[in-house]
Amino acid sequence: MTILRYKADLAPILHLLLVLLVQLTLYLAIDSSAGLVIGGLVMTPICFFTVPITHNHFHLSIFKKQSLNRIIELILFFQNGFTEGTWKPTHNLHHAYYLDQRSCVELRDPNTWLNSATGDKLKLHRYVIPFMLSHVKKHASMSGTRQQYGSSWKVRTLRVLMILVLIVVHPLAAVCLFLGPMAVSQFLTAVHSYYQHAGLDTNDPYGASFNYHGPFFLYNIGYHTAHHLKPGLHWSRLPAVHHEIEMRIPVRNMVSCYVCLSTYTKAILPGVGKSSR
Repeated sequence: MTILRYKADLAPILHLLLVLLVQLTLYLAIDSSAGLVIGGLVMTPICFFTVPITHNHFHLSIFKKQSLNRIIELILFFQNGFTEGTWKPTHNLHHAYYLDQRSCVELRDPNTWLNSATGDKLKLHRYVIPFMLSHVKKHASMSGTRQQYGSSWKVRTLRVLMILVLIVVHPLAAVCLFLGPMAVSQFLTAVHSYYQHAGLDTNDPYGASFNYHGPFFLYNIGYHTAHHLKPGLHWSRLPAVHHEIEMRIPVRNMVSCYVCLSTYTKAILPGVGKSSR
């Protein structure tokens, strides 16, 4: 019996293990400050591209055995900084309320891109910081049975101790190869999240997300409309769903590529203000 839920997850597992191997090799092998800075600059985008693995894993865990899932989550934490106890609860609320940009606080997307006072699209810098802080802040709707406590105190303690060991043993290497990429990954994820929805003020799920056909190492993160319609579906099956619904997705919501996402949305929806919803 396989320990994987889906065989397709072998690719992201090898991906994140390779990233970990490179991180540890550089951490142990490089002593010079210049070498560590260069290594950090190289590792930062590499670590950012593990965010789709974390995202997909939080929706549908990779392993059937929870202890193995905890190990994977620990490795991913040291690559992009996200944990099952922070991003996951807020992201689930985003799925529940992403069509409700204008509702009351309790029933609104915690990562809203809309200025509720003016009805205008928030500027990017006014979205990014609240997005990052939302993962450590209790949302108004997270109460009672909806509250998710995330990691156990043992897991949280282990993460802190491992960070302290990395810093004590090799401070600059810890910053350049682990802490720096983690922080940048958090920031870039916020930017990516903004451009996936900003300006699409609609309650039509087929028109509320931008989509793109990303490279293989993004693990279908670009099939965003299909993902919102079926958030529990494994990432490997999203292309088939996208193919079924693509005729219902507005042409403007299809972006040619991942790197074109921000440029395209700015061109098509420049400043998008009050919509006629």
